Amino acid sequence: MTRRSLFARALLRGSAVPKWTALLALVALVALVTARLAAQNPGPATQSVDDRGHEAQAYIKLNASTLIGIPGVAYEVALTDRTSFNLDATASLWRSVRGAPFQFLTIIPEWQIHSRRHRVGFYGGVHLGASIYRLQKWNYWGTRLYQEGYSTLLGATIGYKRLLSPALMLDAYVGGGSQHGRYRGYNGATGEQYAGVERLDESREWLPYRLGLMIGYRVR
Repeated sequence: MTRRSLFARALLRGSAVPKWTALLALVALVALVTARLAAQNPGPATQSVDDRGHEAQAYIKLNASTLIGIPGVAYEVALTDRTSFNLDATASLWRSVRGAPFQFLTIIPEWQIHSRRHRVGFYGGVHLGASIYRLQKWNYWGTRLYQEGYSTLLGATIGYKRLLSPALMLDAYVGGGSQHGRYRGYNGATGEQYAGVERLDESREWLPYRLGLMIGYRVR
C-alpha cells in the first residue's frame, strides 16, 4: 500500500488538520472581518490622508518570492492612523530542492504599528501563525533525511513601507520567533521513517522565518 504523507493528508482531509489549526483559521477570519468593518466605518483617527493626499485604507500585496516559485500574497487593512492588520499566506510546491522536498504552506495574521502617521515608514508587528510542511529542516542539510509536519509560530516582524504612487506601496520586512513543530522524519532514499516508529517528534526553536519584498496595490 502506498503511504500517503502527513503533508498530503493535511491538505486533502480536514480531519487530519489539528484542531488548533482550524481554530487559528477561525480567529484570523474573525480578525479580518473585524478589521474590514473598522475600515469601512472609520473614526476621526482613520480618516486622515497620507503625505500625497489620498486615503490608504487597504492593500492587496504580492511578494517578490513569487518570481522564484514561492508565491506569497497578503491583505492589509488600516485599523487606525498608525496601526493595521495584515494577513499573509506563503506557499512552496517545489517537489525537490537539493535532493529534498521543499513544500509548505504558512498563514500568518499580524497586528502592525507604524512609526509615522498614515502607516508608512518603519513598523513593527506581532503575530501568531501556523504552517504545514514537507521539507528538510536546516539542521539536516546535506543528508537524505526530511520532515513532514506542522508548526505554530509566535513572533515579531520589523519592516519599512514606502508609497510609490497613489495606488502602489512597497513593503520590505524580516521577522521570526518561536517555532513549535510536530513532525515525522523520513529517509529520502527508502521512504521509511528514520526514527523507526510511527510517532510524531517535537521541536521548539527560535528561527527567522519571515522575509519579504512586497508590492501592494490599493483596493480601497
